[in-house]
Amino acid sequence: MRSAAFPLLVLGVAGLTACGQTKIDEGKAEDSIRATVSRQAGVRVKAVDCPKGRKASKGDRFTCSVTGTDGTKGDVTVIQRDDKGDVRFSAPFLHVREAEQVLAGQLRRKTGAATVKVVCPEVVVAATGRVFDCRATDGRQTVRVHATQTDAAGHFTYRTSAT
Repeated sequence: MRSAAFPLLVLGVAGLTACGQTKIDEGKAEDSIRATVSRQAGVRVKAVDCPKGRKASKGDRFTCSVTGTDGTKGDVTVIQRDDKGDVRFSAPFLHVREAEQVLAGQLRRKTGAATVKVVCPEVVVAATGRVFDCRATDGRQTVRVHATQTDAAGHFTYRTSAT
């Protein structure tokens, strides 16, 4: 078993009302979340879905759903900072591209293979005890990388097994 840690997507901030409106512009919310999740967590995003017709109201919270290109999903919590549509959102997602790179490096060292490619789910929500599986190949064989998160900060242990 090895241990690894990867940064999490923490926060984004945006103004999300249309000019003069008191409702949250869900299109702006979805675009802002898509850009932030893609940039900060490395997720290839297929879709973001936020509730429609949400009134701008300080302290109100709502949830938007992010779907990766592979169909995996995770929730983003949106908290309204004022009545004008300024919001803060958080999505505790592991940075999957960094996870893949680090795992590939560790597996190259372990196996002596010249190259190893690792593919993990697009959306991995950070939570203690949560499990996710990746696939690793060195051109000769493919193995499953079974990871178990040891904390909500992105640390996990993993083991490999034949597929």
